[in-house]
Amino acid sequence: MLLLTLCLGLDLWSHVIAIKSWVPDTSTLAEPNSKSALDDEVWCKPEQVHISCGDTSSDMVVMWTTIGQCDTQVVFSDKPWNMSLKVEGQAMEMEEKQNRSLKYIHRAVLKNLSPSTNYFFRLVTNTGFGTKPIYFKSLPAKNHTSKVIFLVSNDLSPESDKASIAKIVAEVSTGTVTGFMYNGDVESKLTPPEGKKDSLFLSSIEQIAAYHPFMTVAGKRQDSGGGATSTGGHYLYRHMFSMPNTPWPMPENKLWYSFDAGLVHFISYSTEVIMSYNTSLSRAQQDWLIKDLTEANKRRAQTPWVVAFGSTPMYCAYGNPDVDDCARNSSAIKHGLEDMFYVFGVDLVIESNHKYYERSWPKYKGVKTNLEDSYNQPRAPVEVVLGLKHGDATEGPESSSNSSLPEPPGWSAFHLEKIQGGSYGRLTVMNTTHLKWELLSAIDPEPLDAFVIVQETHGNFNLANLPHNVSHQINQTIIAQGGKPGTYDFIRNVTGDGSNFIGEGWSQYSVWLGLGAVALVLSIVLAMVAVRSCMRKRGRHRRWRDGDTREGAGGGFYSVGSGSDSEDDDNDFEIDVYDKANKQSSKLLTSY
Repeated sequence: MLLLTLCLGLDLWSHVIAIKSWVPDTSTLAEPNSKSALDDEVWCKPEQVHISCGDTSSDMVVMWTTIGQCDTQVVFSDKPWNMSLKVEGQAMEMEEKQNRSLKYIHRAVLKNLSPSTNYFFRLVTNTGFGTKPIYFKSLPAKNHTSKVIFLVSNDLSPESDKASIAKIVAEVSTGTVTGFMYNGDVESKLTPPEGKKDSLFLSSIEQIAAYHPFMTVAGKRQDSGGGATSTGGHYLYRHMFSMPNTPWPMPENKLWYSFDAGLVHFISYSTEVIMSYNTSLSRAQQDWLIKDLTEANKRRAQTPWVVAFGSTPMYCAYGNPDVDDCARNSSAIKHGLEDMFYVFGVDLVIESNHKYYERSWPKYKGVKTNLEDSYNQPRAPVEVVLGLKHGDATEGPESSSNSSLPEPPGWSAFHLEKIQGGSYGRLTVMNTTHLKWELLSAIDPEPLDAFVIVQETHGNFNLANLPHNVSHQINQTIIAQGGKPGTYDFIRNVTGDGSNFIGEGWSQYSVWLGLGAVALVLSIVLAMVAVRSCMRKRGRHRRWRDGDTREGAGGGFYSVGSGSDSEDDDNDFEIDVYDKANKQSSKLLTSY
């Protein structure tokens, strides 16, 4: 009997899988929103459900795709029953030339959510057909002391990363994960393979992305075959995802954003606009970063940690300068971002596009800023490069950092050349002073790498706070690279042509510097006036008065101040003479 039940269960599951992968012939169906619930179930069945953080920590965005143009609403509640709250979704038809079967993308925003609360939602059509309840936990409030855990990956291919996806699904199902950051090239994952109508990317990660905020980095541009009205690259990414404080579809000139989750301020920036030397987009992002980091620093008491995510790394110990920007002294990414991240005190920078996994010591201008090898009270940002384009190989060499590579530079703390079976990262903000990073294997329970940053004084980094030999080495590096100590790249044109560029965020600093210079000049002028005034004052002198012999009066000394009106006093001067007895006396000589 048990065997029969098992066989029936397996048979039923195989039918479910077959139905999920079946693409209907829509030419034989009625239009969506017709009287036929069966037709609506085919046209309007939500697929590729995923959520992301909204404009505030009390918002959550829900997105999904359908075959047809359907009126779908989201019902939700903080309980799995009686979902009385409703939000109408807005839909957009994709303009892909390939005209995929799932051609309509929908978006709805759930607002006024209570912090750190479990919510349940369903996607429902006019005929009543809908999904099963899906749940998520809203973001913690600012300065909330609970842990914040984000999982991080740069490659979740349905074909080659099954082990990683399975392990991530298992971890997020524990309910301890706050969100997920995909730090890879999204556009290439969304593009259907040659000869296919759909990409399996969002379907394969739905158990992750539908239950936890799935945040992204823009990654590389790619021509996805957009229609006549589509502009620029990232077409699929800009339409199929929605990130905080950006319009939807996301415009090409605003593929960067930030959001807060408890004790941490997250930033997602685009290295593509820097690498493409698009001056207008680079300046727009630079202005935004300066403004965002300035505001974030004002709130460091509530959100002390700042973590930035980007695609192309600033530094790499093992790279080819001919092809790897991170291996060049004239790196465009370093030039565009390093000074900014240092001045505004970014704690951790996580990047992706490189061959090897690598992490650095706290560093600035390629110089390790802490004398000891530790992450205790770092005096510069720490950089982690995920790297490692890998697959789910079940055979092959074990994960290893041993190699024939040359000795790494002093700022490089750890690297891995190869990882068996795939990997992903776990970022844990433990409290206001401790942040933990782990690199986890998809097939091994032990972490491949781990470290803890201990920072008790969050805020701007400053060369004045470094040991003299370290700051001297940094200044020498700046000079060797053609720079000037005390100046910062992020207030110059990012194309490196040397022309001055004062960004929107930097202008307020320019005002304060100007006021400070004026105050200094005024102080110097007032000091000079005071000194000259003192020098012009005449001291009091003792002078000799001749006696009146007619009245028998003798002579004697008297005092004369600087304000004397006597003409004779003005012509008098005093000298010392000595008599024969070697006794000092004074004799007043009068000039006529």
